[in-house]
Amino acid sequence: FHMTDTPSSSQSGTVGGFKCHGFQCTKTGSQRCSKCKVARYCSRDCQRDDWPDHKLICGKDAGTAVIKDPLSMLAHLDAGHKGGWYAGLSQKRIQDRFIMSWQLRVEDEYTMGGNMIGAYDNPGGPSNNTVRQFKQYLNIAKKKGIMPPDFDEAKESALMKRAQDEVHFALEKSDVVEKFGYSSGEHHVLRSIAEAILG
Repeated sequence: FHMTDTPSSSQSGTVGGFKCHGFQCTKTGSQRCSKCKVARYCSRDCQRDDWPDHKLICGKDAGTAVIKDPLSMLAHLDAGHKGGWYAGLSQKRIQDRFIMSWQLRVEDEYTMGGNMIGAYDNPGGPSNNTVRQFKQYLNIAKKKGIMPPDFDEAKESALMKRAQDEVHFALEKSDVVEKFGYSSGEHHVLRSIAEAILG
């Protein structure tokens, strides 16, 4: 549970370097976890606050593991359509997944179709338009029954509060693999959620 400095010239899908892994932190993470060398943090406080979640995956996968159970991978591919994306997760983790599904879709839309939405629609920095687009994404998800059954006004308000700071970043597949490891299938789950919402 220590950090090592990384060069500030690192490249990532976020402007100015890698985003801090700290919960609700929007700063650039210039220091790495000394154990896994993957998670990046802006400060020891952010690392300390994130440790209960990070320790579950720290050092477990360097992004090159082979998927041991092909059936579980198939479940990941369809998680967004069947509601499995939120089963057994904490409210924080549900919010993380939903926001990251938006961020990855923004990147995919730009990379694969040249569509300028989200972060790419606002190259000058954060704007209310990005939050409005995320809110539309959420509204479609609610209308299609993709959100958890207990997703009420209080949970929506908490999600939108986080969105004010976090939806202004695009997220590349490599960012997801770096954070969760390839064999976690997280990138498949995130894309499945977005696919269920937007098609």
